[in-house]
Parts: sequence; structure tokens; C-alpha cells
Amino acid sequence: MNRESDKIDEIDTSQAGKIIFVSNDIPLQTVRYAATDILGNLVYFTDEAEKYINYSRGSRRIQKYVLNYLHKIPAILKDPSIIIIDPEDISERTLVYYKEIHVKEKQKQELFALIVKAYKERIVYNFHPQESGKVKFWKSKPKVLYLKKGHKRANYL
Repeated sequence: MNRESDKIDEIDTSQAGKIIFVSNDIPLQTVRYAATDILGNLVYFTDEAEKYINYSRGSRRIQKYVLNYLHKIPAILKDPSIIIIDPEDISERTLVYYKEIHVKEKQKQELFALIVKAYKERIVYNFHPQESGKVKFWKSKPKVLYLKKGHKRANYL
């Protein structure tokens, strides 16, 4: 089933191969594609992000299935359930986009977290299941940047 939000035309590959500077803390990134998020921000998916996600999820046998859902990243950016500022990032430059995805391997919906670093450029940084089914907490409730219409904060916090 090909849903509207999964269409490939939501990505822009015209900058593929371009090297971008994000911050002094993050190595140079090679653009794979760009996609616009629900807030109108351009977010880059890079070769380095894909390598990191492949390594970090692929090395965890129970999370290897995540690699089958990398194609969902543009749809998560465009139509997240909730976006928060990572409560552990005091600079407030780490955003977490959450969306429920039907996982064929488990035959159920699962909440996925897409981590975006927002510095000079916005880049996808990581992608993983949120096993608790709730958004990330640290010492206090996170700041919510976006909540999809019809969704309730209580479902995520």
C-alpha cells in the first residue's frame, strides 16, 4: 500500500553529493537528499547519517528491522505525530520527531523517533524505535514544538 505521505517526490535529490558544514561538533556531511518538514524547515539526509543508522541499528539484532523503514524518514518529517526538543540537549538544537509506523515484522504499530540536529543546517542524526511508546523524558517534560491535530499530549508524555 503506497500512502500519499510515502511518495518519493517528497525528497529533493538535486543537492545529492553536496558537502555541507553543520557545526564544529559534527563532521562534514555529504547530502543524500533533502526534505521539508511539517514546520517548513529543510532537513538533509546524509551519507553519514545512513552509515551511522545502519551501524547503530544493524549491530543490535533486535533493532535490525529498523533498516527496512529508512524510506519512511521523509514521511516522518512531513507528517509527524509530535515534535519535541530533546530534554537532554541544553542548547536546544536536537529535535525529535515521533511517528507511529506499522512494523510488518512485529505486525503492530510502533512509535519511531527521528533525531534531527538543527545547527547551521538541519540534518537527520539518528532513527530508532521508541520502545517505551512515549517521548523522551529526562529531568522534566520536554518542550513540545508540534502536536498533530487530533492527537493528545497525554498519549506521548
